[in-house]
Amino acid sequence: GANYNVLWDKSDNALEFIDNAKASFGTGNDLEIVHNSSENHFNVSANTFFKGNIFWGVRNSSNQGVIEALTTSRTVDLYGGSTKVLSTASTGVTIRQGFNIQNSEFNMTTNGTKILDFETGGTNSVNFRHNPSDSSLSTFMKAIHGGAVELYHDADGSKKFETTSSGVDVTGSLSVANH
Repeated sequence: GANYNVLWDKSDNALEFIDNAKASFGTGNDLEIVHNSSENHFNVSANTFFKGNIFWGVRNSSNQGVIEALTTSRTVDLYGGSTKVLSTASTGVTIRQGFNIQNSEFNMTTNGTKILDFETGGTNSVNFRHNPSDSSLSTFMKAIHGGAVELYHDADGSKKFETTSSGVDVTGSLSVANH
C-alpha cells in the first residue's frame, strides 16, 4: 500500500522496510517476506530450501540453538530449552531427556518390516509384540497398569508366566537351576 515505505538508508548501508511492507519474489509472488511490529512472516507458495555449505540453523534471541543442521555430515540437532534432545547421524537417532509417545502405538521396523511393536489399544495395559519369521505379530509380554505382568511363549502364543497380587502363576513346567 501507499503507506508501506521502503527506503535505502545510506547511513546504515541498508535497504529498510517499514512495518507491513512486503518484499516479493517470483512472478506470482512465490515468496513474500513481511515484518509487522511483532512478527516476521515468510509466505511461500513453492518448496522452500535453506542451503549452506557447512551449517545452518535456527537460534533464539539469546543465540541458543533450536535447530542446527551440519550439511557436510547431513546431521540435525534439535534442542528443548538449552538441552540437545534429539540428534541424527548416519547410524540412527539419539534421543535424550525422555521419549513420550502419544496415540497408543509405537513400531520399530527394519527394511519396511515391523519387528517390534508397543501398543496400548486405549486400555491400561501395554503389549510388547514382535514379528517372528512367520510375519504375524506375536505378543511376548503384556504389562497391566496396577496389575499383572504376563509373559508368553513365542511358538504358540500361550501365557507361561503371570504376576498376581499373591505371587506368580506358572503354566507348564518350571526349571530352577542353582548357579
